[in-house]
Formats: sequence, C-alpha cells, structure tokens
Amino acid sequence: GLYRFRDSDSLFINAPKALISSMEVFLEPINTKDEIKLAHNRNHITFRFPAFWYQDPDLIRYQIKLEGYDDDYIFTRNHFATYANLRPGKYIFKVRVSILSNSDFYEETEIAFKVEKPFYQQFWFISALISFLFVLAFLLIKARENRLKKEKDQQKNYLEMQLEILRNQVNPHFLFNSLNALNALIEIDPKTAVSYVEHLADFYRNVLSYRDKKLISLQEEIELLKHYLFLQEKRFGKNLVVEINIGKEIENLNIPPLSLQILCENAIKH
Repeated sequence: GLYRFRDSDSLFINAPKALISSMEVFLEPINTKDEIKLAHNRNHITFRFPAFWYQDPDLIRYQIKLEGYDDDYIFTRNHFATYANLRPGKYIFKVRVSILSNSDFYEETEIAFKVEKPFYQQFWFISALISFLFVLAFLLIKARENRLKKEKDQQKNYLEMQLEILRNQVNPHFLFNSLNALNALIEIDPKTAVSYVEHLADFYRNVLSYRDKKLISLQEEIELLKHYLFLQEKRFGKNLVVEINIGKEIENLNIPPLSLQILCENAIKH
C-alpha cells in the first residue's frame, strides 16, 4: 500500500470547529441572522452546537460560557446547553472545542442576544408611574385641603346657625308677642289659651332638644314649625294662612334644625 508520514507538529492541522447550529426559545428555533431581542417572558433558551472531527469524534470536548450569566467557562460533552429563567439583560453565548489529549482550544464561535425588561421595568413606565404618583399625591393633598376648608366652612356656618338659634330662643319680641297673645286668649277663649301654652312649651322644648344637633329629619323640623305657626296664627288670626305641602318620600331627609322656622319667621316679619 501507500504510506504517508507526518511529524507531531502538524498532527492537529485538521482541527475540529464549533458551530452554533440553532438557538431555541422554549424549544422553538428562532432566526439568528438579525439582532436578537427577546421578551422578558421568552427567557428559556437552548443552544445547539455540534462539532465535527471525523478522525475521532469521541475525543471532542466543549467549553461553553454565557457572558452575563456564567463567571467562567464550563466543560461539557453535550452538544447543547439550556438556560432557564434568564433575567433581563445582554448576553453572549460562547462555545469552543478541543481534543481530549490536547489542552489547546480552537476557533471560538459566539452569538449575542438581549432579554428585554418587562414593561413595568422600562424607563418610560417608571417615569410615567412616578409622574402619576406625583399627580396623585398632589390631587390627594388638594382634595384634603378642600375637604378641610369645606369642613371649616361647615363648622363656621353651623356656629353661625347656632348663634342665630340662640338669638331666636331669647328673642324678647317673640316671647313678648306670645305672652300678649296668650293674655288676650285667656280672657276670650280659655281653652284655646291652654292649647296655646302647650304649643309654646312644646316649641321651646324642641328648640332646646335640637340645639346641639347639626341635623334633624325634615319631619321633626315640620313638627317644630307647626308649633311655631300655631302661635303665630293665634296672634294674627285669619290674616296669616300657611299651607305645608311636602311629599312623604322626603320626610326622612335631614336639614339643619330651625331652618324652616327661621325662614317662616323672616317671611312673617317682613
């Protein structure tokens, strides 16, 4: 036969070469020709990198490294590597091969890719969220200021109303007129005079019981008003006619005490 001799320096001229044949996301191959950008939830990646050396395939060994994930190269005899749950960031997968009896590694191949951040970690979303929180905080502060101002105004109105009620309670003209009307009734109609005294007592009793309340029902206010109007009708006779026409569906609504009484008193006075 024909023999050929080579010295040891040229023994590994025909060295094996690594090839990244495919990149898979959840075991589905993707296009690696263009820039690779993966969504944050597509982060289960498999690389396949067969190397060929027909002289003795069993002597091939691999070193792989995923820059951004591995600290150093990892030895393996497998033709594939899988990385699960990669965090967002930039990565470079590198693979190189050697022959078991040689410590030198030959030509290295690599592939770069990027796992995008989820939308809630993106700069635009964080900026929008911070802006939203600032606006929300501003609106809450303004709402609180408006609420405090409204409460202050309500308290002021309530105090003014209480002062007006107090003035009405000790209004000497009303009491003087009521006593004059009572005096006339005692001489003319004693029975009506007794009823007049009862209404006058009920009126002042209700005034005293409602003075510490901010709101009473419309029905309670009307009952108080009826006592007041009875006293006025006895004083003015047929010259004063009052008609109360309120639906039952609103009787349980609340209003400040003596609101209607003050209105009627002003109407009668003017």
